[in-house]
Amino acid sequence: MSDDMHTTPAPAPEVIKSITDALATWDSRDGGRIGQAEDLRQQFIEQFPIRSWPELPLESYALGQQTDGGTVCWWMEWKTKPIASMSGGSAAKHLIYLRKKGQTWRYPKEYASVGDAWAAVRSGFVEAFALAAGGEFDEADDINALRGAHALRTKLLYVYFPNDLLPVTSKAHVDHFLERLGQPASSWSAIRANRQLLTALRSIPALQPLSTLQLGFFLYHWADPRTSVRVFKIAPGELAAKWRDCLQGGFICIGWDLVGDLSDCDSKESFREAFREQYPYNGNEAQVSRKANELWTLMELEAGDKVIANRGTSEVLAIGTVNDDGYAWRPERNEYRHTLGVDWDTSFPALVLDPWA
Repeated sequence: MSDDMHTTPAPAPEVIKSITDALATWDSRDGGRIGQAEDLRQQFIEQFPIRSWPELPLESYALGQQTDGGTVCWWMEWKTKPIASMSGGSAAKHLIYLRKKGQTWRYPKEYASVGDAWAAVRSGFVEAFALAAGGEFDEADDINALRGAHALRTKLLYVYFPNDLLPVTSKAHVDHFLERLGQPASSWSAIRANRQLLTALRSIPALQPLSTLQLGFFLYHWADPRTSVRVFKIAPGELAAKWRDCLQGGFICIGWDLVGDLSDCDSKESFREAFREQYPYNGNEAQVSRKANELWTLMELEAGDKVIANRGTSEVLAIGTVNDDGYAWRPERNEYRHTLGVDWDTSFPALVLDPWA
């Protein structure tokens, strides 16, 4: 397909009105998060300029390695989460990764070695970037070596070509937004659907002044597909001993520090193995599973989900909303280093008990 933007029918008047109404209640800076996201994008392209890809070493790409400044996939998965989330699934969505247990490489089975796999994947990305530079974005969906990396491919292309794609990595989310606009979506692959959505949005006069980054944030304000809000109760330390830190710092914290930074785990399965090694609970597998799930919850909660901070079994300290800061390992803390960004709401005097009273 050529570089022409896709032809799409105009949104219905009721859709235009819903968008106009949503714009009236939306902060175009999204609380400063849009500026933060753009700063992160600039940092990434400075560390990994597009011209470096033909010679990029595997050690600078894959998850599962400790490197100064992080790898491409670490940046895409964790560091640049404020741009667009890639949460969900296993590390296989990055095509190649180093499994921490046993230090073994994982890569698509059609390749004879990790070297062969990396040569093909790297060439695939180089080809995708060249196509995008020539305006042939749709063809980037057809690169065989990059199949299975839909979210990664979309996010990388956005980061390098931010005027031509939306920062929405989930194909399901793109389809949801297209449906809300009255557009067909089922026949399009990831990049094509993203471009189709951008075309539809650009046809709406009220949205034309917005950058693609602003459009990406606005879409979730207007028609968030994440309709089911999850609610979890998390105690901030034994007898809420860490509550003051959480309230002042804007996070919830959990222990089990011996597991280390969860973002270093290449999958939930490898995390479970690491957790079991550090906290065997006398061989009680049910207890291991339950506690491991409690900790891994910090990785699975998304912006908009709710956290109830409690002390004991009956006292509610506050109710918070998970924000885009997401999970963070805070090595500077003495303990309870696993944290999740939360905007706390203390406007429930009937529920909130002051733990220092």
